[in-house]
Amino acid sequence: MTVFVLGAPPGSYNVTYSVSDTVGNTTLVSLPLSVGLGSNQTPILDPVSDLIVAVGQTLSFTIGLSDNDGDLDYLSQQTLVIDGIPGSSLVQFTRLTAYRIAIMITLKPQLFERGTYRVYIAGKDKRGGRTIAQMRIVVQ
Repeated sequence: MTVFVLGAPPGSYNVTYSVSDTVGNTTLVSLPLSVGLGSNQTPILDPVSDLIVAVGQTLSFTIGLSDNDGDLDYLSQQTLVIDGIPGSSLVQFTRLTAYRIAIMITLKPQLFERGTYRVYIAGKDKRGGRTIAQMRIVVQ
């Protein structure tokens, strides 16, 4: 079966059709249909590694997220999320291009923040592609 969709804007639709057999049994079938979106490439996080910082020291680092499809929602802070960093950290989001965003994290941990932090970084694009990375930050 071939389906032609004329004039439909790109997007996702549900197509419902009826199937009947020779004795009159009929059923409805509904299937998802994507128009003009093409395949979605998974966004890519920059490599991350564990970090060590001393109490009172300042340490800044940047984590970038790229998407070759150019469908990052740079207006949403849910596009690139970092979780588990020390509470005194400063986080700044930046759109670098239509294909790349970044967050810059500045740490200046206090004495009460000593310990090991398991940090999760997650990125996603507008069409559901997701990527996750993990690192540790040790505050001494």
